[in-house]
Amino acid sequence: MVELANMQEIVASILAGNRVSIDDGVDVWVFDKTQEHEKESVGKKFVSLASNVDQQWLYRLAGEPFSLDTRIYFLDERGSSMKNFSMSELINKKDIYKTTSKMREGRIKEYQALLDEYATCPGSLYWIASELSLAVYDERGSEELEKVSLQIFTQLAEKGDARACHEVANHYYFNTSDQEEVVKWRLLAIEGGETEDLKQLADFIIDEYRQKIGLALDTLHTMQQYHLHEAWAFWKEGQILMEGLGGVEPDPVRGVALLQKSSDLGHAVAKSSLAWYYYEGKGVPKDLHKALQLLTEANEASKEFNKQFADEDDPDAITEGDFEDQIDIIKKELGQ
Repeated sequence: MVELANMQEIVASILAGNRVSIDDGVDVWVFDKTQEHEKESVGKKFVSLASNVDQQWLYRLAGEPFSLDTRIYFLDERGSSMKNFSMSELINKKDIYKTTSKMREGRIKEYQALLDEYATCPGSLYWIASELSLAVYDERGSEELEKVSLQIFTQLAEKGDARACHEVANHYYFNTSDQEEVVKWRLLAIEGGETEDLKQLADFIIDEYRQKIGLALDTLHTMQQYHLHEAWAFWKEGQILMEGLGGVEPDPVRGVALLQKSSDLGHAVAKSSLAWYYYEGKGVPKDLHKALQLLTEANEASKEFNKQFADEDDPDAITEGDFEDQIDIIKKELGQ
């Protein structure tokens, strides 16, 4: 681990306005005060800190003082998907990658010394815990490692590490029946900047915990507002309104409008859902021709998606879509 005095010197130099480069083992991030700018994402304002050769940027929350503990955010090109970590973690990232690589090579039993070494750099502990949790799925794994990784994730989550909140939520989802804990940790992950947890939270509630359907709808609206899996969110809300899921009052007119929005954004499953309602005449006039058109578009989109899983050793293999049978049924009814 980089010595504390050296880390403090790096932060002091950045605060002084000097141009500073930090190699994290994957990218070289250049801190340059002259390139500073602001950006808004998911209702929050951010100030730029550093960029790499691909013109990707790291940010901090506007108004937050800059120090070793400052939370750093990586925003994607749309500024909507956030991954966050601390400044001290960024400085130690190159070393921690080497450490986790050694763990993968069989030194997994030496984790306690690593936990002690990185105790003052919580972000780095996240990566060690991640490696311990992965070890559970191969010959290195044990119940002890699973307990240790969960303990570390929980401690980090309680201190506000959004990535650790995500991992704790996953633990409750996959290993327990405690639905409230899943919701609790998903919400904390979202609050800390893990925007992917919005989709996971909404999906979980809609499929398994419909008593919280109001929260699912609020989550879907947030996703739509900030263009996070927007087409998926319109499709899910449309389905809720079409079917009256979770006790929601059915609203076929609004439901069809949302499914149409999702379909217009290219969501293949939304197209197939909309085709079904045209076939049934639910929320829209019955129209087999429209149903066939939408289902054919959905089928072509699914073919393109399925191509990525095709057998590379068989270039002549035919990739089928997901809606071939349904198309045949409609064509028969139309006499085609």
